[in-house]
Amino acid sequence: VYGRLRKDLSDLKADIICLNEVKRISVKDPEGNDRDDTLEALAEDLEEMEYFFAHANPGYESFGNAILVSRKLQVIHCDSAHLEGGSYVPTPKGDKHIGRGCLAVCVAASLEDADKKFAVLATHLDHISEAERLRQAESILSHRARLSNGL
Repeated sequence: VYGRLRKDLSDLKADIICLNEVKRISVKDPEGNDRDDTLEALAEDLEEMEYFFAHANPGYESFGNAILVSRKLQVIHCDSAHLEGGSYVPTPKGDKHIGRGCLAVCVAASLEDADKKFAVLATHLDHISEAERLRQAESILSHRARLSNGL
């Protein structure tokens, strides 16, 4: 799975890649090397990529959203927020809240064009309830000044 993901993302030749449901675990790459962290390995293997990560739900610190940014771009700010809302699903141990987070990276096109800035946000809204998705979207808007560093 890792090798296919690495190849598909490499073929994109993208300067920015947003990922959801990233699980940071150890992995054996297609060359047989043991890698301690899937996200770190992916950023290294894609060459010239810097990675940013925010866990989606407290208690699940190795699972969340990630943004990979080409080193050709200048990252000027990174922040994240836990979003309000989210569905509850029944489990044998009681209802489980499906929390979500939003990861933001603010980027300048280059050092020479530092006035050309933009923000990239990565999130995964609730998959069960439209009302909860709207609540989460409102939560993103309430955090927008901090997440976008005032852009």
